[in-house]
Amino acid sequence: MPARKTNRLSGRCPLALLFATCVTGHLALLKREVLDHALPFPKSIRAHDHWIPFVAAALNGIKPTDHILSLYRVHEHNVSIKSRNRKRKGPLARARERKIAFNTKWKYRMDFLQYAKQTGLLTSEEQHIAEQLETALEKHPKSIVNRSVRSTLLDHSGQLLSLYKKKSKIVKRLSHGGVYFSLTLYQKKP
Repeated sequence: MPARKTNRLSGRCPLALLFATCVTGHLALLKREVLDHALPFPKSIRAHDHWIPFVAAALNGIKPTDHILSLYRVHEHNVSIKSRNRKRKGPLARARERKIAFNTKWKYRMDFLQYAKQTGLLTSEEQHIAEQLETALEKHPKSIVNRSVRSTLLDHSGQLLSLYKKKSKIVKRLSHGGVYFSLTLYQKKP
């Protein structure tokens, strides 16, 4: 099976790693300087796969390779694979799950952004963009569409969204507010 195609970033690009990462932790080679800045892991950061690439991208940048360094085997006992025999949930349970997921992701984004700003790793321009994004995220978190977030993402898409191929799709998804998930109560889960 051919290697999975992923978006790759290269060079100094910490803001592009605020929402997601393109680096798999067990495949990353890093300099001691990156570890010195990344450790100890902040309590608010859930995944080392997200934090370490951010630090590396802010320090000296990151560089992808075309070499296959690992093989990923999928089998029925994988922990990360969702059960195929899962009980179908009703619309209220699905809506509750979406709302909880939204609130969890929103809080994580805010915590990550706030900690990233405090590290001193961002340039003054990156710091300014991060502050704009933080202000936008705080402005209307419970709205249907957070237009402040949408505007900030579009204004700085080159730095914030370079990881994504379909920028308009990710802008739409990232600018959903909490009310959006209440209105999609009967929407089928993909």
